[in-house]
Amino acid sequence: MRQIMQTESLSGKKIIVTAGGTLEKIDGVRYITNKSSGKMGVAIAEDVICEGRMLLLRAKSSVTPRYLINEEVFETADDLARIIDEKNFKL
Repeated sequence: MRQIMQTESLSGKKIIVTAGGTLEKIDGVRYITNKSSGKMGVAIAEDVICEGRMLLLRAKSSVTPRYLINEEVFETADDLARIIDEKNFKL
């Protein structure tokens, strides 16, 4: 990441980072999830926070950032899609 930062400026760019796994309900008592801690996504967000307009989309189960970062928390893939739609991000 640092190598990218040295060669290309992210200043003024809109940066979206997702971190952590989703929890997908099967029925009223069962669900499928994964073990993603979100550490890598949070580390990337912390590294690029000053380089542009940063938004961290973080799973409820992921680690929390060490710094004050503009973030939205999600639990399911549907929650994540809703946040992306509400923020009018073009993917």
